Parts: sequence; C-alpha cells; structure tokens
Amino acid sequence: MHDRGISILEKYDLEASAASRGRGALICQTGQGLVLIREYYGSTRKLEYQAKLLEKISGQKEIHVDTLKRNKEENYITVDKENIPYLVKNWYDGKECDTQSRKDIMRSVKALASLHKTMQMPVWEHYVRESLLSEYERHNRELRKLKSLYFKNIRKMNLNAVIWNMQTVIFAVQKRLLSVSVNLLMTDCVP
Repeated sequence: MHDRGISILEKYDLEASAASRGRGALICQTGQGLVLIREYYGSTRKLEYQAKLLEKISGQKEIHVDTLKRNKEENYITVDKENIPYLVKNWYDGKECDTQSRKDIMRSVKALASLHKTMQMPVWEHYVRESLLSEYERHNRELRKLKSLYFKNIRKMNLNAVIWNMQTVIFAVQKRLLSVSVNLLMTDCVP
C-alpha cells in the first residue's frame, strides 16, 4: 500500500502530522490521536457487525481495541480517487506480549477472559449454520438417491457394486449417528 491512503483522511476531517507503515496498513498521527488506514475488500454487512462488536468491547477498561471510524457521510468504507476502498480505525499505542514475562502473560490471559465475557452478542441469522440433525437428514436423503440410481443402473459395471458396498457402510454409520444425535438432542432439551 502506498502513502496515497493518507488522502482519504480529508473525508474524516483529519490531517496527518506523521505517518508510518505497519503490517499492511498506514498508521497516522492526527489531532484526534492515532488512526490506522487499511485497504478493505470485504463485505459491508460483516463490517457493520464488526463495528458493533468493537464498540461494545471498547467500553471495557482492560481491553484496548481498534474501533472503526465513520467518514463525513457516516460510512465505514471510503473510496479514494483511484477507487480503492479504505477503512480508518482509531488506533492506540501498545506493545506486544513478551512471552518470557509471566506478568505480561497473566495480563494477556486476564484481558482474553474479559474479552470472552464481553463478546456475547445476539446471533445474526445470516451466520447460523444448519443444525447437525438437519445436516444428517440431508446426507441420508443424498445416500437414498444414490441407492435408487444404483439399482436403476445395476447392470452397468462391477465397480458399481464396490461403490455401493462402501455407500451401504457409510449409510449405516450415518443412520446410527442420526439416532444418537436425536437422542442427545432430546435429552439436552428436556429439563
């Protein structure tokens, strides 16, 4: 990334007095403190969720996190003259954990524990995977389709017999897993 990213600071009413490079980003000293400028090619939806989470975490005293900064148009993503999308984050000075220092490690463990407590947010339906039960049922439907295809084309090759024997074993194992999963789900759901 070139220093051309600095030009987007004007869309944030910021002016850089000093700048340095750091891990694929530009760190700038401004009148409002340190900011980090980085190219961004991800999803806007994910960015909104990330911004909410970072804001929630930033309320904790023992956890320092970079928070996303909105531009004058209230967007997180700012596009420069060359159509390159950038993010600007509020940044902070800090040092990395010294793995030889017990004090640093204990402070890091405390911060990590606090982070886990703080990060509990409502789940967005967009990020929820299908349940294990419905995944097993879907796999079993696929295996049944394979079985019916096999019996329609049984005369074609002996290789089909070998494949079918493997599929039968897999189907039996999945059927057993499905029944065990159903039993576990039922016992976990019942108070």
